Amino acid sequence: SNTHNQICWQKDEKYIALQQTLYKMDKPTPINLHKQLIGFQDFYNTYDVKLVFVANKSYSENSECNRLYNEHSFTLFENQNLVFLDKTLNLNRDFRLMYGIFLDTNFTSMIDNSNEKYKQIMQNIQENDNFRYIHSHYIVENIINSPDKQSFLKAIEPTLQKWCKVDCSNIKDIMENSSKNYDREKEQYLQERNRIYAAILKIVILKKKYNSLEQRLDEYFNFINNELKRLDYLSFVFAYLYFSNEQLKIFGKLNTNDNEKLLKNISNTALDLMFLNIKSPSYCQYIQNDKYQHDADFFIPFFATDDNGLREFGDFAKWKGLLEIKGEFMPIYTSSYQDVFQKYCSVDNYLKRFDAKVDYESLICQLKKI
Repeated sequence: SNTHNQICWQKDEKYIALQQTLYKMDKPTPINLHKQLIGFQDFYNTYDVKLVFVANKSYSENSECNRLYNEHSFTLFENQNLVFLDKTLNLNRDFRLMYGIFLDTNFTSMIDNSNEKYKQIMQNIQENDNFRYIHSHYIVENIINSPDKQSFLKAIEPTLQKWCKVDCSNIKDIMENSSKNYDREKEQYLQERNRIYAAILKIVILKKKYNSLEQRLDEYFNFINNELKRLDYLSFVFAYLYFSNEQLKIFGKLNTNDNEKLLKNISNTALDLMFLNIKSPSYCQYIQNDKYQHDADFFIPFFATDDNGLREFGDFAKWKGLLEIKGEFMPIYTSSYQDVFQKYCSVDNYLKRFDAKVDYESLICQLKKI
């Protein structure tokens, strides 16, 4: 099964060693990167590993990346000097690339808008066979917010019908799959949102309760390791920056004394972090489908949003590389907080799936008492 395979490669000593090797590398030449990975050839072959990595500036930039990189559409790669290596570790192959543009819900909903920025994105998709519009976050948000299946299908169909004309997708297939998978996907996406929601709620409580960064981190990781039992790196970076009193736009939503409004803003912020989380189940499901496998060797994710706070936060969680193993993405972050993360968080809690039963009412009560 997929779950069994995931446990196998995530527990493989070669995988842990590979991650450590990649984290230590800083903008290598393609040849140096190739030499470092020769020792992992067996791991690459066993799990059909693919790697996109940022090289030093002597390596030529990717021109198609440049075309997509603008004030609204961006990638989390540190720069656009990208090296591509599959299980052959052959640097001289001509790889086929696909650029997936993940649009946030506002971008997706405003397809009728005549603004130039929307026109440009649609034009890119229409004129380039290797550009794809990805509507998964729009579906995720509508599934989470829908009271039932019929309301969900009614909400998404008009907008997706228009987008299907842009990217030549089949609206009938999309609607049939959305209906068939509704119950399973709703449970899955709610779990993911609730995990991030609980983490942010605890973050807010701890910042109000303690003054020192060390106290806040100690209590936060006690919660992660003993109650939530799952942590993604994006949520950790969010916590570290918030505890450190960084003045980021995304934190503005959390600066209110109105608890009802605060809880709503936390829920919205959790959805924002889901949008930037390339390990999200909704994204993994997309890249595993036949269309991607047949069209391209490598997948380059872009994000399109008008939310300046979300884009600003993304600058603190850049990637130096992106591993793809059995259809799952594993980012190699450039963040300087990696040492703090590894100090506090056990490898098991970082890797395993969310399965904890979190007492949300207890967290809300803690918030109200402060």
